[in-house]
Amino acid sequence: MFTNFFKIMLRNLKKHKAFSFINIMGLAIGMACCLLILMFVADELSDARGQTLDAYAPAHGRFVVGRQPEGVVEQSVGETLSATQTVTHRHAVSGQVTVPERLRRRQQELATRELASLDSILTPPLCDPSALDAETIQAELDNNAQGILGYVVRWIDQGIGCSKVPDINDVGLMEDRATLRISSQHIANWLLHGVTSESAVRQTFRRMARVVDEQNAGDPGYLRMSDNFETSIAFQAACDLVFKGCEQPNGYTEPLLHAYRRLRKRL
Repeated sequence: MFTNFFKIMLRNLKKHKAFSFINIMGLAIGMACCLLILMFVADELSDARGQTLDAYAPAHGRFVVGRQPEGVVEQSVGETLSATQTVTHRHAVSGQVTVPERLRRRQQELATRELASLDSILTPPLCDPSALDAETIQAELDNNAQGILGYVVRWIDQGIGCSKVPDINDVGLMEDRATLRISSQHIANWLLHGVTSESAVRQTFRRMARVVDEQNAGDPGYLRMSDNFETSIAFQAACDLVFKGCEQPNGYTEPLLHAYRRLRKRL
């Protein structure tokens, strides 16, 4: 009987090829979609270790992390990390997590405090320039100017973008165009509001250029900026990012960087 059914099936497939192809493909696609949906749902309802979210449940005021055997030792959460955060991030803690009383009281205070108004949330905090002393201002200028020069000189002269750049304390930090934008707009904003002067910023850039040159002394492909500030394309680019910062759309650094990089490549 099954042999006859099989023969009839083959004959129908050969006779109605287009119709059979549509039916088989539709069935295959439908089954594949169902399997993908089931896999997605199963992944959403489990954590990285394959346990279901039912394993994380509050028990008598204590958050039990995972299904632990009897006789486990309780572990208190640190002052800066609540039990709720521990459960949310699903840390592999072999024990029960309790909320310290001090942290519990702080959570209650935050939950019952008066809500901030929308105006206070949307009003950015403003710094009073008179509250900044000369030493603080110069330290900020040094830090930002050194970071700008350290990134720009590699970008302009060598075409190196996001990379590890020594900061003012010779600590290698990741620098990219986002951090460059922050530093350049910081100084540009201070110039706009009279916190510092153009002459002070130019003196800072010249002094920090010598620092950056010394930090890159071991790089054979590095071009020193302090040998001639007027002809150093990288130095001019770094200065323009600040002194022309208010003219740039949303403070973006790309227009100036690309213009000076093209100029450097033509030499």
